[in-house]
Amino acid sequence: MPQHAHHFLVAFSDEVYVQELHKIVPPQTVYGYLLKNCTDEKLVSAIQAVVQDEQCVIDREVRGVDSRSQNKITGLSDAEYEVLIDIALGLTDQAIAARRFLSRRGVTNRLRNLYDKLEVSNDQIESDEWGTTFSLRARAIRLAFKRGLINAQLLDEEEVHLDHWLSRYRLDPLD
Repeated sequence: MPQHAHHFLVAFSDEVYVQELHKIVPPQTVYGYLLKNCTDEKLVSAIQAVVQDEQCVIDREVRGVDSRSQNKITGLSDAEYEVLIDIALGLTDQAIAARRFLSRRGVTNRLRNLYDKLEVSNDQIESDEWGTTFSLRARAIRLAFKRGLINAQLLDEEEVHLDHWLSRYRLDPLD
């Protein structure tokens, strides 16, 4: 029997939750990651695999998300993830730089890496009438929601942290 077997039964396959799992599960740990709607048979089989056979079990629906989140090319670093959260909360480059103790160039570099990993296209239709067509930040946020990197609950939690940071500067918290 493994010394540190963990079995996780979760309701979400969002990438943000899969990434958090990798942060809290120690290396060399045998675990199972299933969705809440799995069948009883699948649950029993997974428990047996984890406890008796010492095999990790990852739900098929989560497996693609898991491999993408661990991929150096498509998975976001913590720094890129922080910038994603900050732009989703509406912060400017200057505010991100102040909050994350970065230079403006550091923010720009992280945004560029974020856009690359999310495959935010910089192909623009430009017009003299309206300028560029897309906001790269808005596209990044949209793609992050679609990919499950962020969700409303997470942003609500992050807004509390932002309000705390703003209170240090005697700025009114967001509504």
